[in-house]
Amino acid sequence: LFFYLHSIAFYTIITYISRIFAITFLMQTFYSGTDKLMS
Repeated sequence: LFFYLHSIAFYTIITYISRIFAITFLMQTFYSGTDKLMS
């Protein structure tokens, strides 16, 4: 049971981190695109 809970927590952390990376990547590409449009 402990191993099961540990794997769930690990999976949640992995998905959380990957989601943060995806959001930051999208924001960077969006801002760089708007900068190119503005200039």
